[in-house]
Order: sequence, then structure tokens, then C-alpha cells
Amino acid sequence: MSEEFKHLVRRHFEEVLNQGHLDVIDEIYSENYTLDAPVQTDGASVAQGQTKGRDGLKKRVTLFRTGFPDIHFTIDNLVAEADKVTVQYRFQGTHQGKFLGLPPTRNHIDVGGILIARIVDNKIETAWSVFDSGDMMKQLGVVPPKKVHRLLHIDSSPRGWESYSRMISKEFVTAWKSVYPNGIVTYVDLTKVVLPPMTAVTARLLHQGSVDESTLTPAEIQTVSAVNALVDQFLVADFYVFGVPMYFSHVPAVLKEYMDFLPYFGKTVVMNPQGVEGLVTGKKAMVITARGFDYSPGSPIEAFDLQVPWMRNALAFIGITDATFINMNGLDSGEGAINKATTHARTTIYESIESWAFSPA
Repeated sequence: MSEEFKHLVRRHFEEVLNQGHLDVIDEIYSENYTLDAPVQTDGASVAQGQTKGRDGLKKRVTLFRTGFPDIHFTIDNLVAEADKVTVQYRFQGTHQGKFLGLPPTRNHIDVGGILIARIVDNKIETAWSVFDSGDMMKQLGVVPPKKVHRLLHIDSSPRGWESYSRMISKEFVTAWKSVYPNGIVTYVDLTKVVLPPMTAVTARLLHQGSVDESTLTPAEIQTVSAVNALVDQFLVADFYVFGVPMYFSHVPAVLKEYMDFLPYFGKTVVMNPQGVEGLVTGKKAMVITARGFDYSPGSPIEAFDLQVPWMRNALAFIGITDATFINMNGLDSGEGAINKATTHARTTIYESIESWAFSPA
């Protein structure tokens, strides 16, 4: 019986797959035939799924033979045991027709796989096949590139590398690179860049989403280009880390000036019946603050902390609600307080960095 089963499966490869005789499908396959394999009859290139029935198999064979008219399967090994036949196979072909919505690339493919077929009443009842569809698509030259994760690192302290917020934000970048070793970090030092001016034209651009450049002076056009470049640089990032010292209970003026450009109608925010809706969603931010006094919850001066509430609301306004704050309090209280605050910051970074190991939408 095992030789008969082997013969049945050989016909599957030679007469159906290689020669394209669809009428043989009605002869050697069960009416309730199911195949579990990559690439579906609806054209979906999924890791694994089901093709059901004789008609489903006919569509599948047609799909492959249309895309690869010269497709040819070879059997490297074939073993029969009980009611199952296991086949190690290989198929080759040239992409000359439409396949999975792809126009012909003329690329040649060479892919290996395994098939396990179950025989019932001398017909193929079920089959399980696996081959590397990802490798096949790579040979076709159509595998999308892996996503490159991007971190935007923004510092705002004028104290250079004497700054605690700069020091700890830099350490966060190192931790982030351990999660995304191939990630790209863009660094912006707000104390050294020249921000575009906030003028009537700039305000109109942000509030309306566009301006008629034919009515602008060359200087105004240059300002519009600078604002668009600033916002586009912000939007291309997946992750953000801000180094933020506290000045007069608030963020530095240069950071406030930078953030004023981020509510940009049509790019970062839209209006809906409920009000403003932020569009910068599915991203994560880390805000590292440095404060001379202790503004932690329960302290006598907690109410004077305008820094954290403002940053949280500013980010949420444009859609970034997943924001983590590491607040280094009491940095003017001596070496012991400094060590305590910086140690807490470093510990928090390394305890939380694993939660950043995901691809934002």
C-alpha cells in the first residue's frame, strides 16, 4: 500500500504541479481536501494558512503557474509510513507573470520545502507543507526593509556637560542603543541651534497648516521652510528623550520656544467636534528633569512645579501620551542628594528600558 501512496503523491508533483493538469485534482484528491501551507488562494503571502477543497487547490496551482510558467518541482526524498507520505521537495521557476499582485520581475527562485500528505480511501485527504515564503519573496526582490528605529535626543541646558539632565539623557541614549543597536539617534542641542522666529506668518502656518508662499518675502519663505524642517524632524522619530533643567519652576525658555512649533495643524494636530486631537500617536517619550530643590509629591513646594505638568500636557496635546518622567530633585542640597538623585535616575532607566523594546505604530 505504501508504494501506491507514494505513486499518488508523485502524481501530485508531476501531473498537477509540473504539468498543470487541473483535471487530475478531481481524481486524486478528496472532495474535502485541505492544505495547510504558505501563500493562500486569495493571494495572501502569510506565514501559514489553509487552502480548502479541490477548487481551492486549483486556484493555488493556477496562482503559482501564472506567476512562474516554467515552475518545476523535484522530489529529493520520499518516505511512506502508515497513511502518511513525507516528501522533501524543491521548486524552481522564473517570475514571468503576476504573482501576489507583483508585476513580473524576471527573477529566478529556488526554494526548498517539506510536504506531509495523509491518504484516505486512496485519495489525498489532507496535506501540510512548509517552505520559506519570506526567502522566496526576498529572491523576488520585494521583501520590505526592516524598520529602522529612530530616537530624537533633545537637550536644553546651557551648562554643557556639567549639566545633570544632559548627563542622564546621554546615559538613556546608551541604554536605548542596547535595545536598538541599529537604531538612529538624532541629537539636537537647543542651546546651539538657531530656531526660526515666531512671526505672524509662522503662526498662520501652524494654525492653518499652509500659507500662500506667493505672498511672502524671501525671508518669510525661508522661515516657513525652517519650521517645516523642524516639525518633520520631530515626526520622523519613533522615540524621544528630553533633557530638561528647571528654571523658575518651569522649562528653559529655549525648550518652550522649540515646543511652540509642534502644534502644527494637519501634521501634529487636527480639530474634531470634541476639540483638538493629537496625531503623534504610538510613540514614547522619556523626560529627564533636573531641579535644584525637592518638588516631589508631598513636598512643601510641590505646587510650584510647573515643569512636569507643562511638559506632560504639551506632549499629550500633540498625541504623545506614553511619556515617562525621571525627576532628579534636590540637586542643590549637596553631594549626598546628588548621588541619590542620579542613582535613582540611572536605576529607573535600566528598569524601564525593556518596555521600550517594541515598534511604535
